[in-house]
Amino acid sequence: YNLPDYKMLSERNKPCEIQYLIISLNISKQVENKFYDFYNIFLYNEFFYYINSIIFPNSKFYKTPKQRDLILKNFISLGFYLVDFYHFGPKLDFTQENIKFLYENMFKFKLETLISKKTPIIIIDENLYQGLYKNLKKDGFEAVFIAVGLYIPKTLRLEGEDLPNVDVAIDFLIDRKYNYVNNPNEFKGKTFGILGGGAVAVDVGETAIRLGATKIDLVDIMPKEVLKNVLKDIHDAEKKIMEYHFETSTVKITQEKNGKLVLNCYKIEWGDPDPETGRRPLSKIEGSEFKIVVDNIVIAIGQGLDLDPINAATGNKLKNERGKIVVDELTYETGIPGVFAGGDIINSSLMCAVDAIGDGREAAYSIDRYFRGVDLKEGRLRKKDFKRSSIPKKQIDNHSCVDMSFMPAEQRLSGFEEIELGYSEEEAIKEADRCLNCNSCCSYDQILEDYIDDGSGVMISHYGDQGNKPSQNSIDYLEIPKAVIGILNQNNIKPVALVNEKCCGHDLLWQGDVESFEKLARYNVTLFKEAGVNTLIFNCAEGYYTWKNDYKKLFKDPEDFGFEIYHISEYILKEKLLETMMIPNQEKVKVTYHDPCRLGRMSEVFDAPREVLKQIPFIELVEMENNKKDAECCGVSAYISCSEESKQLQKKRINEAIATGAEYLITACPKCLAHLNCYLNEHKELKNKIIITDLVSFIGKQLFLI
Repeated sequence: YNLPDYKMLSERNKPCEIQYLIISLNISKQVENKFYDFYNIFLYNEFFYYINSIIFPNSKFYKTPKQRDLILKNFISLGFYLVDFYHFGPKLDFTQENIKFLYENMFKFKLETLISKKTPIIIIDENLYQGLYKNLKKDGFEAVFIAVGLYIPKTLRLEGEDLPNVDVAIDFLIDRKYNYVNNPNEFKGKTFGILGGGAVAVDVGETAIRLGATKIDLVDIMPKEVLKNVLKDIHDAEKKIMEYHFETSTVKITQEKNGKLVLNCYKIEWGDPDPETGRRPLSKIEGSEFKIVVDNIVIAIGQGLDLDPINAATGNKLKNERGKIVVDELTYETGIPGVFAGGDIINSSLMCAVDAIGDGREAAYSIDRYFRGVDLKEGRLRKKDFKRSSIPKKQIDNHSCVDMSFMPAEQRLSGFEEIELGYSEEEAIKEADRCLNCNSCCSYDQILEDYIDDGSGVMISHYGDQGNKPSQNSIDYLEIPKAVIGILNQNNIKPVALVNEKCCGHDLLWQGDVESFEKLARYNVTLFKEAGVNTLIFNCAEGYYTWKNDYKKLFKDPEDFGFEIYHISEYILKEKLLETMMIPNQEKVKVTYHDPCRLGRMSEVFDAPREVLKQIPFIELVEMENNKKDAECCGVSAYISCSEESKQLQKKRINEAIATGAEYLITACPKCLAHLNCYLNEHKELKNKIIITDLVSFIGKQLFLI
């Protein structure tokens, strides 16, 4: 497929760097004096990681499992390093040593397949794009993910755009990135006019300044307030050289006899938004014409997608609107079954790297379901279904952002070194401590509206050395300690809560950080012993198991440990705490109980929670099909990033509970509570069928303690 209007990257023999993409592979060949550019093979870093984690454990991309593990490990560590393969032929260039490792250990196997005569996936002729999709299918690829990004520079199609020294931003920046060392004074004493005022335009200006430019004029039709986020990142030393012309339109580019270029401009004014479309009309201010005379002009108004190759490859079956591929908002599948797309090519608004990674992740889940023959949409939420909860302001300390140190002004404009010098260790910790713990696994609607309004539901926690870092918790979690203390107080027991207590470290041990876990365990044990504590009561199943089993293993001498450890349900039965309390008469409430892994199978505490529930006369306990030793996990093994497997476990467990006819599903583990509620909140049709709550907070509410 010939692209006559596009200046080929391969023709310039420069590496192709595509923003947000981890791999860009350009294969070009001259056929009958025409260039054919094959830039279809793109992989997101995160997409590649997710798709290999769940779909391709034994993919033919790897020769041995060991090789796969090494490659995945290196891929994950790469982060957003960009890999450049260019001018495909006997010589390949690599920008990073570990990129070379990746190529030698993985990509050459695939490339050998691509160019082998036995598997002619790539055919260098006019029929390439028409046959590409069919060839991929023929080779056994059942799904395709398109993530080519926006790589075609946009222009205003003005008169004079073809004049010498008029360039587009991506070409200008790539050329200087790889060649500036050969000509560090390329623009010494020169002036620049830049069409556009966004971040890329500023990039162009900053690059020109570092190569000697003395004046930069940026022309944009937008008002100043629209570009305020870009302007705030321009440093003072650069502001003296860069001048913005806001609300300015360019008519044409001309050239004077001395070779200087001229931007012919006029001022515009914006009208009121259209009530139907929301668009604001603009009009020329008569008599406002003016000229900007410069040596070089760069057009930096964005990039677009060349749909012709994609349409050719898919037989024009891909639906597109306004230059973007149309996909299902949930599954990222195009109109062609098994063909998915993500990134800038599907989004009409500005994206950041996180958005692109999210597209890759969701597409990976869809492809996994597609392979397994599972409904691509079941149990998945659209972005517009998510709501942001307000942050209660009361008792939350406000701390300003820690100012970054910068390179001295006189040094900033002389080279391409990073001018932001980074944080010291102390500054980095101070900045990180500004973050709120918002319990991201919990859905917004677990926070009651009245608590959002007055903030009284927010508890300030001071655990360990976290200083003044506030902890914003949902109401469910705050009710647990209140209910535990309420039951104890009703029996004249006043428990001690130590301010400097730290987490038990269960997750550290889970991740294999034994050294940190032991350090934390010894700290906690010493803290409680010095406070004279003999008995420890846990409502957290993980904390209970960790102290009772993992901590004990660290202390061979019983006197070094010597604590009596109880789950709250065990302690209630041992001390007969409910027998002395007044229990109100109520109508029957049917409940079922979920056994947490750490409390149930691993600690064999099955009966105590059930016996506590049975002590309340109006509670009817019914068992799920799988209970006690046969109870299945809530899916907490993927606590932060709920995997597809986690969702299936949650779905099965909740449906088991609903099948009992119970009004409440009760558990005794905060993570079970969070994980099961997370699934319930994503499936609104289930919310009126069952309520998921914690054991002691449920009892506390029934006994009017909270």
